[in-house]
Amino acid sequence: MKRLLALGDSHSRFWQGENSLRATSNALRGVDVWHIGAHTAHKLFDQVMGKALAKAIAARLAESPEGYGALILHFGEIDCRVHLVAAALRQGVSLDEAVEATIANYLRFVDWLREAHAIPLVLWGPGPASPAHVTRLHAAYPLVGSALERNYVTWRFNQALEREAAARPDVAYAGIFEALVSVKGVTEEKALYDGFHVDSQAMRHALPALRAALLELGCAALLPNLERRWPIAPVARPGNVAQGMVPELIEPPAPAQRAKPLSGMPDGQACAVLRPGPRLLLDLRAAFLLRRVEIALLPGDPAALSVEVSADNVSFAPLHPEGGAAMPAAGGLLGFDLPAEAPLSRFLRLGLAAGGPRAIDTIRMIAPVFTTETAE
Repeated sequence: MKRLLALGDSHSRFWQGENSLRATSNALRGVDVWHIGAHTAHKLFDQVMGKALAKAIAARLAESPEGYGALILHFGEIDCRVHLVAAALRQGVSLDEAVEATIANYLRFVDWLREAHAIPLVLWGPGPASPAHVTRLHAAYPLVGSALERNYVTWRFNQALEREAAARPDVAYAGIFEALVSVKGVTEEKALYDGFHVDSQAMRHALPALRAALLELGCAALLPNLERRWPIAPVARPGNVAQGMVPELIEPPAPAQRAKPLSGMPDGQACAVLRPGPRLLLDLRAAFLLRRVEIALLPGDPAALSVEVSADNVSFAPLHPEGGAAMPAAGGLLGFDLPAEAPLSRFLRLGLAAGGPRAIDTIRMIAPVFTTETAE
């Protein structure tokens, strides 16, 4: 089955389903995301005529083994946020006229793409403007005009896209602007997760809008691409369930002793410093059938550690066969294999018996899991 490709500015990353511009996986089964950079709709056609972008688009469309059945274009948000109000003021024209001038330029790119690649297009309308309380300054992409003015040009931009898509074969409009603003045109409080990008919670509005656009294009065969992608394997495999967790130093934590997220493997960086007296507690947030626990220590004076696990954070069982504390191996690694009949565990507690302080590089807790990647 052919896939879908969402391409455009950073707002194309919405389809990855995470409130992050650093997401590395996609939330939907058959939707790929290509953030091609901070391109404006106004100048997009000129950049294509510069050949480099045209070649990049052709190469990307050719590299998918299944091929792409339709493209979702995300352009215009930067125009609405930065340029359109300023253009209207400088040129002495109305906001509507400024929008129409940019739409005309954008459509030159849309028409070129249709003719060059003969592929159905969904013109995705930009989301609402940053609300008035967002004052973060970005020198290259400043907020220009009041929040209401920016939402007005965004509304008009969406309307123009819908009108122009209806006049072209194999082109459809989709967008969720109206679902994210009040009746007075004010951006809803939780519409944007960082003040600029649409929150992933809006996927409940976006999926029906995209489905309707694909049906309008006669692309019903592409609808299975919009199914949720569950990263679940049919058979459980060993996984490090501690990766990314943040241990807590207790009794009591000193400001200099705050821990950081655990890495997947030892990397030579301390995640926490354990001192006599205070203990370290790691909460996995769920219980697992642990099979092995590994504690990697950075080089330092030998010191014995007490290592215990618990299901309820009340009753702890030592992992050391004789109980009490255990000495790390020469390389600084302390490892414990748990029997198959071991009870469920959620908490790990470490204590420094004597000496110290000891810097802990990382902690690995291996348990069988069905998930193939971490869900944020």
